[in-house]
Amino acid sequence: MPSLCRRCRRLRPFTRRGFTPPIRQTRICSRRSFCPGRFCARQYVVQDSGQGVWYAPAGLTTVLSNVVQAERKFAPADLATLNTNNVNALRTRANGQVIIWGTRTMQTGYETLYIPVQRTLNYVEASLAGLLEFAVFQPNDLLLWTNITAVCTNFLDGLLSANAFPTSSASSAFYVICNSTNNTPQSIANGIVNCTVGVALVVPAEFVQLNIQQFQSSGVTTVTTIT
Repeated sequence: MPSLCRRCRRLRPFTRRGFTPPIRQTRICSRRSFCPGRFCARQYVVQDSGQGVWYAPAGLTTVLSNVVQAERKFAPADLATLNTNNVNALRTRANGQVIIWGTRTMQTGYETLYIPVQRTLNYVEASLAGLLEFAVFQPNDLLLWTNITAVCTNFLDGLLSANAFPTSSASSAFYVICNSTNNTPQSIANGIVNCTVGVALVVPAEFVQLNIQQFQSSGVTTVTTIT
C-alpha cells in the first residue's frame, strides 16, 4: 500500500485521517511538492460554508486549487486498497484535476469511521454546549428543563431544515430529554442538570453499484459495476 508522507503521518494521531499521495503546486517561478493536508483542509472550509459539516468533503466538487498534479496516479485497485485501510486518496481525473477521493477517519465503528459523521457529532456537541451556557446557576427546576429542551430542539430543527439528517421527520431525526426522568433529586442536589440528545446522522455513499441488464430472447445478461 502506498505510504503516507512524513507530515501526514505526524498529523494523523490528531486529525484521525490520512491523505496520499503528496501533490505539486505551481508557484510563479517553480513547482514544488507538498503534503496534501493543508490543501484538503481548505476544501473542508469550502464544504462547511457551502453545504455543512454533514456533507462529506470528498468527490468531484472537491478540486484542489493551485495544484497541477499528484505525484502518483492510483489505479482502481490502489484506491480500493487505500480505502480498505482507511486512507483517503487523491484522485487525478482525466482533465488533470486532483480531487479528494475518500472520507474515512483512521478509526472504526459508525460513530468514528466517516469524517462527516464524526465532524457533525463534534459540531452538535460544541454548538449545544455554547447555547446552554445560560443554564449555569439557574434554578434547577421544571422551567429550566423546559427552556433547555426548547433551545436544543430549535437548534436541531435548524439542522433538520438544512438536510443534516437522513429523514424529514423530527421524531425520527433526533430527540431531547431533559425532565424528571434524567434529573433525579440526587443529581439536582449535586448541582447537575442533565440533558440527553440523540441524533440520526447521514452516512456518505462510498460506492455506486450499477447493474446493467441486456434483454435477449434467451434470457437476461446482467453486468454489475462498482465505482
